[in-house]
Amino acid sequence: VNISGGTVGNSFDALDGSAVNISGGTVGSVFAAFEGSVVNISGGSVGGGFDASSGSEVNLFGTEFVLDSIDSIDITASLITNVPFTITDRDVTLSGLFADGSPFSFELNSTDFIADYFDPLALLTVTLVGPGDFDGNLVVDGADFLKWQRGQSPDPLSTSDLAAWEANYGQPFTPLSASLAAVPEPASLLLLVSAVGALLLRSRRR
Repeated sequence: VNISGGTVGNSFDALDGSAVNISGGTVGSVFAAFEGSVVNISGGSVGGGFDASSGSEVNLFGTEFVLDSIDSIDITASLITNVPFTITDRDVTLSGLFADGSPFSFELNSTDFIADYFDPLALLTVTLVGPGDFDGNLVVDGADFLKWQRGQSPDPLSTSDLAAWEANYGQPFTPLSASLAAVPEPASLLLLVSAVGALLLRSRRR
């Protein structure tokens, strides 16, 4: 199920085996993610009473993430762009800004079903998106420009958001882990240098 605009009424459920992608629009109160479901949220708004059951997966994509219990802790600076970070804290508030600039706030209650509820065995991740990626799909493309045109970027219809989109258009944001995987290991690098050196020495003797 893809939700990018409009309004979804109250008591909406993500059932076992289903994937729900929310990038805009409004989802009403009492939204339940049941065991085996995956919910990805990069924009729009989700009403109160969000219920993430044991065995569900909830992934949030945005530009700002703050954990608040006694003190507010902005974890944004500690995140790596496009690398999911698992939130294990419970009985705190997680707030911030989605990729489209919409503010969000979820109470990660582990015992109280009155407000939001996030079971300790529910997987919750946050992913910091790159500049110009207004829909949180980890690539800057025409869909992001469409979001900007509709006023659905962090600073609606601003030249700064447009400039961020233009500067990064066509670029997939590669996670740091993938970049590091492309760097040869020291032993392989040494072997390569030795081989090149041997070839150069051999060509000089001829």
